[in-house]
Amino acid sequence: MLRATVARLFAQLPLLVAVIVLVTATPFAWSRDFGIFLICILFYLPIIIIACIILLVMAFKPPMGAQRLHILLTVAVIATLTPTVFTVIPPIRDPVGFFVWYKLHRNLIAKFKSHDGIVVTWDQWGWAGNENDSYLVSNPSDDIAEIDPASRWIKGQGFQCDAAYVERMMHGLYILTTYNCPLE
Repeated sequence: MLRATVARLFAQLPLLVAVIVLVTATPFAWSRDFGIFLICILFYLPIIIIACIILLVMAFKPPMGAQRLHILLTVAVIATLTPTVFTVIPPIRDPVGFFVWYKLHRNLIAKFKSHDGIVVTWDQWGWAGNENDSYLVSNPSDDIAEIDPASRWIKGQGFQCDAAYVERMMHGLYILTTYNCPLE
């Protein structure tokens, strides 16, 4: 009876670990905060590596037998899913965040349908003179999808800096990022 329970537990181990990796890695991958980055580099990733080493030692320590395959599969899940989360989440962060935000703030967006302006401060990250500031901006003419036009748009709003990054969220709405130049 106990042997069957242990066998079932080992059979479910890869799925359980996949859920744990998704739940723990996603917030680290989502955040742009430097402190979270340090926690990730100094604690989270070493813990992941140590867990893989422990599992590999367990897999090749006798008498693992049938559980060896499940343990090796678990290591493969950790080794592939962790970098996949850190690769997939950052590019979809702003579009997913905008989608949720937009559903909740349609009235605010309606105020900016006919004129250019900063709708809201979107995000800020960095430290010690290396700050990045992102803004959700309205551009009804929908012509700032590249860095140069976005930089001209910023200067047209009365600020003396350039755009570092711009991403179109939908017609007339962009996430515009500046480097060391808050637009407030």
